Amino acid sequence: MGLGPRFRCGFLFIIAFSPIFARSINAQGRHFLWRLTNRPQPFYLLGSVHALRASDYPLGHEIDNAIEQSRRIIFEYDNYHVDEGTWRRKMRAEVHYPAGINLRQKISPKTYSYLQSIAGVRSSEYDDVRPWAIACLMLRHPFYHDVRSYYGIENYVLRRAKASAEFGGLETLDQHIHVLSGMSDVESEVFLLQTLVHPGRNEAEMASLIAAYKRGDTAAVATVDAERERGAPSLYRRLITNRNRAWVPRIETEIRSGKPTMIVVGARHLCGTDSVVSLLQERGYKFEQL
Repeated sequence: MGLGPRFRCGFLFIIAFSPIFARSINAQGRHFLWRLTNRPQPFYLLGSVHALRASDYPLGHEIDNAIEQSRRIIFEYDNYHVDEGTWRRKMRAEVHYPAGINLRQKISPKTYSYLQSIAGVRSSEYDDVRPWAIACLMLRHPFYHDVRSYYGIENYVLRRAKASAEFGGLETLDQHIHVLSGMSDVESEVFLLQTLVHPGRNEAEMASLIAAYKRGDTAAVATVDAERERGAPSLYRRLITNRNRAWVPRIETEIRSGKPTMIVVGARHLCGTDSVVSLLQERGYKFEQL
């Protein structure tokens, strides 16, 4: 099967795929946006939701003002300078199993049956595709069909800033892809299962996550997600903790440059004691949530 449209995955990517998320993100007047206060230049950390709908806009003026002040925008990876052909070629090489290996051999019969029933997948449709990739391509799940990465926070920032800012990434494209492609078989299956949660439970979970995100409540976002993290600690470390620690020196380099800058990462990366915000605070940087 083809790769389809470009997709982006993060541990909180599931927030984006919900019909509940129909009002402005900034309805509560607070945001997943932090400003560095002990340096002279404007410097921001913005938590992102990777895919949204047009109806989820507009965003708050604080976010728009921060984008306008920033002369450098740093995403998780630099998708501005990566051409579509390169991205597709690299992803295609990682998404599919080699000849002679198929999905049935790599996941349990229960998971395979659940994939077919919840997503309406034909038995042969994903036979050569790895579970983590299926999770990212799960556009047929009833919660996912209305959202587009085009309306995600990253693309919104990109469109608003591309005339006045330069862009970069905390990871190379290869590093970004390896976060997913480097999963063990167990991690990959768990990642798929966490995407295929029961719709009733998913709806309640979505409501809690979205309400917390909209009011900028990092503790609540972390609490809602705690059960997933306890159930798959190695997956959490791979997707969140290890990357946060790897990013901090890169972010420090941006701070020291003295240029007005915005760092845009998935919202979950800005929550908890091991968040990017906390790790930078441990190094003496002071942030104010807007």
